[in-house]
Amino acid sequence: MDTQESLVKKRPIGVIVFSVLLIYSSLSQLEQFTSLNQYHLVFQPLPENIIRLRFFVSIVIRVIGLISGIGLLFRRDFFRKLAIFSASFTLLTIYWKHPFFVVDKYSKIIAFSIARHSMGEQMVLPHTNIYTTTLALILLYSIDIIFSGCLIFYLTRRKVKTWFK
Repeated sequence: MDTQESLVKKRPIGVIVFSVLLIYSSLSQLEQFTSLNQYHLVFQPLPENIIRLRFFVSIVIRVIGLISGIGLLFRRDFFRKLAIFSASFTLLTIYWKHPFFVVDKYSKIIAFSIARHSMGEQMVLPHTNIYTTTLALILLYSIDIIFSGCLIFYLTRRKVKTWFK
């Protein structure tokens, strides 16, 4: 019994790591949602009501990530389940989170700023192609899939679930 009680009382390092990552990523991503107008420019081809829905859901998911990250540190099972829900939602809506046309816009903006910085006044507009955007999408998808998958896997392990009881 003593070894089982000590396992339950000892804070798993993974809980700390995922908590810090959830808190940090949520805060840094919430910073992007300061203006609906700027968000509208990024998603401009979409209808206004879809853009507003995306904006609202994106903020809610970031707040859920922040709250669940804090709640994990305080050993609350509800927040463990909330973190699992948030990660599952991310996996189910990954295309909605990173649509091709938005990543293509950002690829062009980044290429433009790199060209402007490196060439100065002799700047030529950079060329980005479908491969650049596809690579960026693969990177973004991979980060979300790996992080969300690892979070779900870790927080559903029996030892970790026992720690929250």
